[in-house]
Amino acid sequence: MASVDVNRFILALGVVAFGFPAVVAVLDLWFRRRGGPTVGQTVQAWSRRYPVFALAFAIVLGLLVGHFFWSTPEDCKITGPNAPVIQLPHNEPGCRMPDQPKD
Repeated sequence: MASVDVNRFILALGVVAFGFPAVVAVLDLWFRRRGGPTVGQTVQAWSRRYPVFALAFAIVLGLLVGHFFWSTPEDCKITGPNAPVIQLPHNEPGCRMPDQPKD
């Protein structure tokens, strides 16, 4: 069973993942009713004014997405070239044995 801290983290992640777009949508509707530019138009104007910062932001965001979604566990360490592959005490708990296929 997962600890309470992990469950709270998953809850916080879900709130952020679904709450941020919901807040942006509400702001978008509010700005549209006031007759001003929408959130998308504001972001577009900012990215046209500061293209280098927009590029840097896109690169950092892409690196984060790549890190979060394409990270794989390390191969487990073995004692020697001909030694059997065993779970050693210094291995990470989620390590993948070398003969297991990658996900």
